[in-house]
Amino acid sequence: MDLFAERGIGHAPTSAISAAAGVAEGTLFTYFKTKDELLNELYRELRKEMDREMVDYPFTADAHTRLRYVWDRYLSLAIEYPKLLKVM
Repeated sequence: MDLFAERGIGHAPTSAISAAAGVAEGTLFTYFKTKDELLNELYRELRKEMDREMVDYPFTADAHTRLRYVWDRYLSLAIEYPKLLKVM
Protein backbone atom coordinates (compact mmCIF):
# COMPACT_ATOMS: atom_id res chain seq x y z
CA MET A 1 0.00 0.00 0.00
CA ASP A 2 2.82 2.40 0.83
CA LEU A 3 4.40 1.92 -2.58
CA PHE A 4 1.12 2.59 -4.39
CA ALA A 5 0.48 5.66 -2.24
CA GLU A 6 3.94 7.07 -2.97
CA ARG A 7 4.25 6.23 -6.67
CA GLY A 8 0.70 5.75 -7.84
CA ILE A 9 -0.75 2.49 -9.09
CA GLY A 10 0.47 2.99 -12.66
CA HIS A 11 4.04 3.73 -11.57
CA ALA A 12 4.61 0.80 -9.24
CA PRO A 13 6.14 -2.06 -11.23
CA THR A 14 5.93 -5.58 -9.89
CA SER A 15 9.70 -5.56 -9.36
CA ALA A 16 9.30 -2.67 -6.89
CA ILE A 17 6.28 -4.31 -5.26
CA SER A 18 8.14 -7.57 -4.68
CA ALA A 19 11.21 -5.70 -3.41
CA ALA A 20 9.06 -3.74 -0.94
CA ALA A 21 7.48 -7.02 0.20
CA GLY A 22 10.91 -8.60 0.60
CA VAL A 23 10.24 -11.42 -1.85
CA ALA A 24 11.47 -12.37 -5.30
CA GLU A 25 9.35 -11.15 -8.19
CA GLY A 26 8.56 -14.74 -9.15
CA THR A 27 7.27 -15.37 -5.63
CA LEU A 28 4.83 -12.49 -6.04
CA PHE A 29 3.34 -14.26 -9.06
CA THR A 30 3.01 -17.47 -7.06
CA TYR A 31 0.33 -15.74 -4.99
CA PHE A 32 -1.08 -13.32 -7.57
CA LYS A 33 -1.30 -14.30 -11.24
CA THR A 34 -1.29 -10.69 -12.40
CA LYS A 35 -0.75 -7.21 -11.04
CA ASP A 36 -4.48 -6.61 -11.47
CA GLU A 37 -5.22 -9.58 -9.22
CA LEU A 38 -2.87 -8.17 -6.58
CA LEU A 39 -4.58 -4.76 -6.84
CA ASN A 40 -8.02 -6.34 -6.51
CA GLU A 41 -6.94 -8.19 -3.39
CA LEU A 42 -5.41 -5.03 -1.93
CA TYR A 43 -8.64 -3.17 -2.64
CA ARG A 44 -10.67 -5.88 -0.90
CA GLU A 45 -8.47 -5.68 2.17
CA LEU A 46 -8.66 -1.89 2.27
CA ARG A 47 -12.46 -2.02 1.92
CA LYS A 48 -12.64 -4.49 4.82
CA GLU A 49 -10.69 -2.04 6.97
CA MET A 50 -12.99 0.78 5.98
CA ASP A 51 -16.06 -1.36 6.66
CA ARG A 52 -14.76 -2.14 10.15
CA GLU A 53 -14.55 1.59 10.77
CA MET A 54 -18.24 1.98 9.94
CA VAL A 55 -19.73 -0.70 12.18
CA ASP A 56 -21.91 1.80 14.00
CA TYR A 57 -23.45 3.27 10.84
CA PRO A 58 -26.87 4.79 11.70
CA PHE A 59 -29.01 2.76 9.26
CA THR A 60 -32.32 3.99 10.66
CA ALA A 61 -31.39 7.67 10.92
CA ASP A 62 -32.55 10.34 8.49
CA ALA A 63 -30.58 11.01 5.28
CA HIS A 64 -28.82 14.09 6.67
CA THR A 65 -27.55 12.17 9.71
CA ARG A 66 -26.37 9.24 7.57
CA LEU A 67 -24.56 11.50 5.09
CA ARG A 68 -22.97 13.45 7.92
CA TYR A 69 -21.82 10.21 9.53
CA VAL A 70 -20.14 9.05 6.29
CA TRP A 71 -18.55 12.46 5.73
CA ASP A 72 -17.20 12.67 9.27
CA ARG A 73 -15.94 9.08 9.19
CA TYR A 74 -14.11 9.58 5.89
CA LEU A 75 -12.49 12.74 7.20
CA SER A 76 -11.37 10.88 10.32
CA LEU A 77 -10.00 8.05 8.18
CA ALA A 78 -8.18 10.52 5.93
CA ILE A 79 -6.48 12.03 8.96
CA GLU A 80 -5.68 8.71 10.58
CA TYR A 81 -4.85 6.69 7.42
CA PRO A 82 -4.00 9.10 4.59
CA LYS A 83 -2.25 6.45 2.49
CA LEU A 84 -5.23 4.13 2.65
CA LEU A 85 -7.58 6.70 1.15
CA LYS A 86 -5.02 7.82 -1.39
CA VAL A 87 -4.72 4.28 -2.72
CA MET A 88 -8.49 3.73 -2.66
